Amino acid sequence: IHAAHVGVGVAAATHEASRAALAADFAVDRFARLAPLLLAAGRFAQLRMAMLVHYSLYKNVVVALLQLWFAFDNAFSGASLYDSWNGLGYNVAYTALPIVVVALTEQDVDERVAVAL
Repeated sequence: IHAAHVGVGVAAATHEASRAALAADFAVDRFARLAPLLLAAGRFAQLRMAMLVHYSLYKNVVVALLQLWFAFDNAFSGASLYDSWNGLGYNVAYTALPIVVVALTEQDVDERVAVAL
């Protein structure tokens, strides 16, 4: 469990199993509940991570292209389109908030359908 990225412990009556469940990130009481955890939570985590990567990439492409356009317009004078406070506000408003909203709400299918697939 300590070497894995995410630890799942199956709680049982033995001392070793209960220690493993305490050290795990997720604990299930029997193996039958392991499949829904892996299939549904894994699917949703993969979907959210893919959306995060795409969103971050395209957000940064937009910022870089706007700065490049501004540089062409100002004959590469070294002036910046953004001051430090705008950059900070942009990163909070367009990076943190949308990702938190997506992380809390995004599910492409219902959990029962994800397990059935």
